[in-house]
Amino acid sequence: IVKQYGGNIAVRSQPGEGSLFQIYLPRVRRREAAAPSSGGQSAQASVPRTILLVEDEEVLREVTREFLEMGGYKVHSACHGREAIQMSERCEDTIDLLLTDVIVPGLSGREVAERLRSTRPEMPVLYRSGCTGDVLDQHGVSNEHTAFLQKPFASEALLAKVREVASRSVHVT
Repeated sequence: IVKQYGGNIAVRSQPGEGSLFQIYLPRVRRREAAAPSSGGQSAQASVPRTILLVEDEEVLREVTREFLEMGGYKVHSACHGREAIQMSERCEDTIDLLLTDVIVPGLSGREVAERLRSTRPEMPVLYRSGCTGDVLDQHGVSNEHTAFLQKPFASEALLAKVREVASRSVHVT
């Protein structure tokens, strides 16, 4: 997880004395709120886009949420598929993107997307996973029309992919 986000770990261990883990993460500065522009953009353009994040690993969920929020997104996060569906049902916001791990407890990311699409048919989906090949094939997310981000990834790659997928006019999964 640390390497996934551009960090390093130093470990020192002595028999009978224990181990010392030093974790180094890159410094990230929070972006300041964007000043209103007078360039003819509508008020709608300044409204943050909303992402429903589904990730069962708490640390990854929180780090991803922070990256997205620093990128200007409003994030609702769920730790499993059923929670994501409940959250979607209660959410009055437009969900501009579903960002889900392929394999999550209860329902797979694909199953979550299919259920949410019944009430939010235009919602784009971005899958992410550390798995490759046959595992992705088994979960139905390996075709060329599926938006996918391979773990590990840098925050810049995450934000670029989110912008790309959320801005598509035709959403295919």
